[in-house]
This record gives sequence, C-alpha cells and structure tokens, in this order.
Amino acid sequence: MNRGRSFVLGSLLIVVVAISGIDMIYTAASDSQNAVLYFAPDTLNVQLGQSFNLSICIANVQDLNGWGLSLSWNSSVIELNLASSRAVTEGPFLKDKTSTIFSTSQYTVGSGHLSISCSAWGSSYNPWGSNGVSTNGTLFSICFIGVGFGQTSITINDISLSSSSPWSGISYDPPKSAQITVTGPVIITHKVSISIECPLTMFVYDSALINATVLNLGTQDESNVNLSILVNNILVKNQIGLLGFGSSFSISYLWTPSLAGTFTITANTQPITNEASLDVVVAPLPIHPNILIVSNEGGSEQQYGTSLKEFKSALDKAGQGYDVWIESNSLPNGSVVSLDLLERYGLVIWTSGDYGRQVMASFECNILEAYFRNGGNIIFEGERVVTSDIARGFDLPSALLYVNLKGMGLQTTGIASSISNLITNGLTFPITWARTPTYGPDKVVPLRITLTGDFGIPLKEDYGSVEVMHYQGTNYSAVVSVDASYVGYGRVVYYSFSLFCLPSDAQQKLVSGSIDWLNAGAPPPT
Repeated sequence: MNRGRSFVLGSLLIVVVAISGIDMIYTAASDSQNAVLYFAPDTLNVQLGQSFNLSICIANVQDLNGWGLSLSWNSSVIELNLASSRAVTEGPFLKDKTSTIFSTSQYTVGSGHLSISCSAWGSSYNPWGSNGVSTNGTLFSICFIGVGFGQTSITINDISLSSSSPWSGISYDPPKSAQITVTGPVIITHKVSISIECPLTMFVYDSALINATVLNLGTQDESNVNLSILVNNILVKNQIGLLGFGSSFSISYLWTPSLAGTFTITANTQPITNEASLDVVVAPLPIHPNILIVSNEGGSEQQYGTSLKEFKSALDKAGQGYDVWIESNSLPNGSVVSLDLLERYGLVIWTSGDYGRQVMASFECNILEAYFRNGGNIIFEGERVVTSDIARGFDLPSALLYVNLKGMGLQTTGIASSISNLITNGLTFPITWARTPTYGPDKVVPLRITLTGDFGIPLKEDYGSVEVMHYQGTNYSAVVSVDASYVGYGRVVYYSFSLFCLPSDAQQKLVSGSIDWLNAGAPPPT
C-alpha cells in the first residue's frame, strides 16, 4: 500500500468513522488473524479549550466476553474532560448482546492515565457469562479537552482480552496510538467544575464527611478561588486558595445532624461561579428493642432444645420488639454472651429448654447475676437448670432464682395457680401439658432472704422468691417471681419447666403477663 493511498485512507477515516463505524479500519486490518484495537479517529487537530471524543474500537475478534486496558497521554496537552457527564461511556459492542459490568479507575488530574474494563454477565458456569461476541464494534468512547499547545500520543496499554472459555485469552496485534494536536489562538477562559460527595441517607447523630472538590477547566491559573460548603444554605466550611491551570483542591466538613429531615448540601465557588448540590435524607434513630432473647444452646442431652421459637411467637403476638442471641459456648467457635451486651436491654429472656447437662457455664451465671444486681429484669426458663448448676457447684439457684432444690425428675400433669397477679392474668387454671416435660422439672421451692442487724437480730424480710404457680398435686414451684428492685437489683420470673410444654395460648399469656409484672415495679415490703 503506497504513501499516497495511506494518506487518503487516513483522511477519509476522520470523516467516515462517525457515519460508518469501523468498516474502513477493519478492511485495512483484515489480513491479520489477530484481534485489532484502534482509535476512531486516530488523528485529530483541536483548538485549545475544545472538547473532543474518541472511540476505542475492536475488529477481527472471535468470542470476546471481557476486556481490560489502560490509556496514557500527555496531560499538559490534553486532559480527561471531567466536566462532561459522559467522560467515559461504554460502547455497544458487548452491552447490545448481553448484560455487562463496565468500570473505570478513579482518575487523578494531571496523571494522564486511566484504566477501563468491561465483562459480560451471564448465567453460564464460566466467569464471563455465556457466549462471547464475534463481530466488530466500539468498546467505549472517551471525552478529552485541549489544555495546552502541542502534540500528544494516546496509547493503549495493559490489554487483556478474554473469551467465554475459562482462562482462555484472545491474541491481538499491537495497537497504534492516536495522535492529537492542539492548536489555535490563545483563548483565555475561566471555567471550573465542582463535585460533592456525601452519603445520601443517614441517621440522626451519625457523622458523615462532606467532600467538595473544585477543578480548573480554564486556560490559566486562578487566584483567590473561594470554595464553600453549605447545609440548607448555611455556610459550614470554606477555603480560599490558588487554583492552578488544570489542577484541583478539596475541602471537607464532618457533619453530625441533630434533627431528622431532608437537607440540601451545596458546594459553590466565587468569583468564578459554579455550584453542585445533593439532597441527604436524615432518618430518626431506629427504635432499639428493649428485649433480648438468649437461646442457651451450650448444654447437652436435650431432646427438643430451647424454647426460642415459642418465646419469639409469644412476643410477636404481643407486638413486642426483640433481638435474639444464640449462646453456644460449647461449640469450637461458639458465640458467648457478655455483660455489655445484656445491659443494652431492659429485659433478658434466657431459655435453656430441656437441656439436661452442663446447661450453664460459670461465666454465664456470673454475667446474669451481675446484670440482675445492676437492675436488669430477667425471664429465666429451663427444666433442669437448677440440678445442673448445683451439681457443678454454681450459686445461680440461690443468687438469682432464689429457690431451694428438693429433687429432680418431677412427674406431673400440669400447673396450677398459687396466687393471682399480673403474671397469671388471663390464664385459665389448671393448665395441662401440651407436651410432657422431657426429664421432669426440677423440684424447687421458694427461698427468702432476711437481713440481720447487730448481734444477728433480724431486721426485716428483704427479698427472695414468691411462688406464683405450682405443679398440680405437689408442693413444688412451677413459676416463682423475685422482686429486689427496692434494694437496687432487678426482678426475675423463673419457669422451672420448658415453655414449649404449654399450649400455645397459655405460652403467649404467660410471657405477656411476666413482662407486665417485670415492667410494673412494686413498692418494697413494709
């Protein structure tokens, strides 16, 4: 091919590419068996301050399903036009055939380097998607602006072309560079662009960093540029500085809203005026539930496990919000509760169900006792907890539940009322088991604590447990309550059976009544 013909072809390409896509280039490249990457146009003269678009195209490719590359140029001659909303735009080559993931690297002004990639997203087993594309077309378009007199090459580097076959690349010819010449009379322009970054949603009292950046898109250095950040038109931060030709500077403001609502965040500049804004929705603080259910699943020899499902159902029916913690300290990587966690809640429901051995660990007993002594309220449930704790030398029965153990494996048909109060409200007695207890509940009776003065003289009965319900035909306690609120401690309702043994209606009423009693408080005994 002679030089005269090459000149004509090059000249025609600038005119024809916008009309007929890549046909001319592809014809010239058809002798190669490899894929061909090229610019359209590949030679261009522009004026200083003029924006222009280039397309990066591909021809002679088979089964393309993903690509990546980088572009490099002399940023003192041309610069990425960040003021354009379409500075880098995906072409139709892949996206017209399949869904794609198109991305660009973050551009640093003055670096003259940008990475771009795209991959098909399909349902096939391979990482790129399903079938690749075998045709010619535009990969992407990029918008530049002339910022200085002279000539620069734009080169394509770091090329990766992937097919739909896993780990299979596509060969390509070394791509030619584009040649851009910036000429024309010296035209002085004063122009800046502004960008602003801030979360679009947040909660009251959350803190968010507002970042504002101004970029000099004009033809000369600018002095005394005033960049400001405003919240609902109230100035919160500004900075005055020198803004060199093609350079930028940023300011930040740490914002902590104290009110809910929609706020307009604005960044503007003076004396070269420009403005950017966005709306931020500040939501009220989420309502933290007051109840934590701890499902204690660290024991052994259980048949059904804990009553987590039954407690959740009872609270759902009562319209009570709650969080759940699965306590599995016996597992290699099991979760363990902490006092800090419990003290975020006003009421802790601790369910051990029918776990028969090693039901509680010593640190769990200590944490529950500390929570109780700090004023926390507890619903404690489990049919073999006391037997297990006493066998292991723990003091939970006397330090928290205030019961004495008289035996284990109680056989009974259900429970009956011992007194009437908020805990028994709505319940009809006797209540027959819907499910027979697995091992038989612990045989417990109430324990009372008496304070003594000098010489061991009793002062008054202080606190301890009161039997609320007992097992039918026995003198053993099914439900006891502990009120030590008047000495600065909390309150406890202890079920010595598994909640899942009761009919569902009785479950909901017992849990609701227990919560009402725990929240009600009571005057100290006289």
